Amino acid sequence: MEKQFSIDRMLLLARSIFAQNKSKDLRLALVIAGIMAFFGLVSSSFKEYDVLGFINVIVLLVLAGTTFKMLTSQPRAMAYLTLPASAAEKTVVTIAYLNIYYFLLLSVSSFVGYYFGQLLQNLIAVIPFVRDIFGFDGDHVFNLSAVSFNGFGDNLLALTTVISALLFGSLYFRKHAILKTLLTACVFGFAIFFLDVIVISSAGYAFRLNGYDVNLPDLPGWIGTLVEYTVPSVITLFFWFMTYIRLRETEA
Repeated sequence: MEKQFSIDRMLLLARSIFAQNKSKDLRLALVIAGIMAFFGLVSSSFKEYDVLGFINVIVLLVLAGTTFKMLTSQPRAMAYLTLPASAAEKTVVTIAYLNIYYFLLLSVSSFVGYYFGQLLQNLIAVIPFVRDIFGFDGDHVFNLSAVSFNGFGDNLLALTTVISALLFGSLYFRKHAILKTLLTACVFGFAIFFLDVIVISSAGYAFRLNGYDVNLPDLPGWIGTLVEYTVPSVITLFFWFMTYIRLRETEA
């Protein structure tokens, strides 16, 4: 098979994966909609609806951490690895599925479910007995203005970074990928934290030992903003690249 990147072959792969998973994805969307409809029904007061809700985030993380689970089964692994697509095309399709397709699927289904639950609440809130028991507000109306996008960009970037790490972990670890990836991230984070503490304390001690006062100037705000967005972006690109490298090694 040609190793040159092909848009047509990538689209064929995406359609093939969609055809294989459309029934499962539909069931997932219905489950999410049902859960959010329940929360919308029992919500007794007007609340903002967060697009990146807790349930959506958890489901996306689980999907990312189990993406390459099929490689643990030899027949399924052979079927996947022999698909007519290069490692780069499989990587791009997988990233697009997790970060675009499943994100939109979960966002739309959860919002529709929550909105339906709120409509049901408005319908039954006119019944005095039900309104008194559950404390429903008969004047409560849920509308599109309740959708909250506060901190959406920052939260989406952070979620994308975690998804990229779990995506690589699901390919690197054959068993218990989610747990092992999270444990590895925790160990790495604690190591960086203690290293920072040691370096900062050692530098401060050296300055004080020589009679200097440590008084670092404040950095401009734009530098902090740049670092805040650059570091997660670089980490995300790194894990995407490592996913491609690992997938290519697996296919070799």
